[in-house]
Amino acid sequence: MKRTSIVILISVLLTVALSAGEGITESQEEGLLYMLEEEKLARDVYTVLGENWNIRVFSNIASSEEEHRSRVQYLADKYRLDYTILPPGDFVDPDLQSLYDQLTAQGLSSLTQAFEVGKAIEVLDIQDLDAMIAQDFPEDIEVVLKALRRGSENHLAAFERQLNR
Repeated sequence: MKRTSIVILISVLLTVALSAGEGITESQEEGLLYMLEEEKLARDVYTVLGENWNIRVFSNIASSEEEHRSRVQYLADKYRLDYTILPPGDFVDPDLQSLYDQLTAQGLSSLTQAFEVGKAIEVLDIQDLDAMIAQDFPEDIEVVLKALRRGSENHLAAFERQLNR
């Protein structure tokens, strides 16, 4: 009886240890790191627009984007990915840096343009999340990606409501 319990315990520990060591592909790593910066981009743009226009939707969604970024950062840490989070408005990926600069300038030009920027960010986010969800990620990552997508759909709807006012 005692020996059976020890064998079961060892089996459970080995299963946990092996599953904890499972990794993700290089392409999946790149996707997660890109998503980490894309969520940061959304947060950073909405923070600037919120400070400029003093409209609650931007500050509310910026907070939500920070939560999204934190979820992806948790996954990056869990899968031991090497990454750097730069200060607000700065990005490792040069394409995201250019996009941030462009969207921020556009959003500061008028309130209507600011809401259009919000829509554009969320549409891009949904497209990128759909592409990632179509891949074969581990379940924990897939759950987060689907939650981020639902959040982006809600954000998109909020910006569309603002434009329809």
